[in-house]
Amino acid sequence: MTDLPFSRAVIAYVGWDTDAALPGRHPERIPDASMRDRVLDVIKMVDAEEPGYRGLWEWGREVGDNVSSRFPQLSKEAVDAVVALISFKWR
Repeated sequence: MTDLPFSRAVIAYVGWDTDAALPGRHPERIPDASMRDRVLDVIKMVDAEEPGYRGLWEWGREVGDNVSSRFPQLSKEAVDAVVALISFKWR
């Protein structure tokens, strides 16, 4: 089952819910400290990943699969936001 508040917090952190052209890191957009910590757990997980020898898009899909597996309560849009954030970092 999707946890909408958690998913929305991830999307807000990345800025995916704005008209910004680029994903970013916006912890100030999550006023609740415990929710911010949950979101940062997701971000820490993906920050530890590196593309290595794989192509960026293939790696991004793998990261998305890993996030979905570890955090099944996140919506597809939240997972897509995290993948956009991490893949942008490596472009």
